Amino acid sequence: MKKIKAYIKAHKLSEVTLALHKVEGFKGMSVTEVKGFGRHCDDDAHDHHS
Repeated sequence: MKKIKAYIKAHKLSEVTLALHKVEGFKGMSVTEVKGFGRHCDDDAHDHHS
């Protein structure tokens, strides 16, 4: 299993979800609504786990 984190604009969520359902082996996903502005420093950016 792989963890994938993506930031997707709200108006694109349906399109992305439909595309993911076409991927063989796709089991599901979690969606969290995030609000903010400015630059984002992601703690996972330095995480080099495969």
